[in-house]
Amino acid sequence: MNKKLETWVLGGLMLGIGLAGTAWAQGDTEDTGRPQLWVNGALVAGAKTAPQDVQGDSTVGGHLGLEWWPKDIPGQNWALTAAFEGLQVGTKPSSGTDQFWELGLNFVPFQWSQLSLGAVGGIGYNNSPNAVDAHYLAYVGPELRYQVLPLLALTASVRYDATTPVKDMRSGLLGEIGVAVPLSGWRQKTPEPTPVATLVPASAKTPEPAGDTKKVPQIQAVYKVRGGDTLWTVSAKKNVYASPFKWPLLFKQNREKLPDPDLLAVGMKLSYKKDWSPEDIKKAIRAAEKTPKYKKHKHARKVLPIQY
Repeated sequence: MNKKLETWVLGGLMLGIGLAGTAWAQGDTEDTGRPQLWVNGALVAGAKTAPQDVQGDSTVGGHLGLEWWPKDIPGQNWALTAAFEGLQVGTKPSSGTDQFWELGLNFVPFQWSQLSLGAVGGIGYNNSPNAVDAHYLAYVGPELRYQVLPLLALTASVRYDATTPVKDMRSGLLGEIGVAVPLSGWRQKTPEPTPVATLVPASAKTPEPAGDTKKVPQIQAVYKVRGGDTLWTVSAKKNVYASPFKWPLLFKQNREKLPDPDLLAVGMKLSYKKDWSPEDIKKAIRAAEKTPKYKKHKHARKVLPIQY
């Protein structure tokens, strides 16, 4: 393999391993809810598919790039990408190197817990002085992404490349296996606030129980809203309801201070209790499952998805 290309590949792998190690050592983290910048590195291998005189020629190399994700919210899972890719095409003595600078787009319509399936596409420019595929590149293909840790993702993709050389257009299939880690948009997780228990006096209309049985005071706790929080993420916390689908209970209990369930202010204190009846819990989960897809907005809606 070309010495310069070897340097790029080795450097990319070392950077990826180093960043992955750093991510592993950082411990428990959380999403800030702000745009995220990721760096990725990958090994690339494939073969030319056309024209016939280069069909089957091997293509190997490395990929090092950046991903900018505007925000990780349902319906807006996409990223802008920029990358350098070094490839060796063909076998000696007729082999050559390509060095592509690429701009692209990642679109992720399908997500299942830590696993996501999306599509990648983009364009590139080859600036290698001894290029096999000169000048311009276009590519498209599917990508799988598995979030091993909050700060470490494994990626695998297959893409179709079309390049424009001096005499004719060449195409090929390439596979990539790599890692991605965030550079920004995450922070060290702060300890969960300790619930503050408050006694709520019983209503004057509540009849006294028979005999000498003492009243059991209703216990409420308070959660202080932080940047990036939503009712969905707060409800999912272990010390709250441990399920995102119970967020309507939070909305119901804090209805007076929440004109819209999507609009939380940093520093706001949300009260919650855990003695809801089974029927209340079932009703809340059914309501959450029927809630329309999230759409970003800044002002309280006139018609809310859940009425309390």
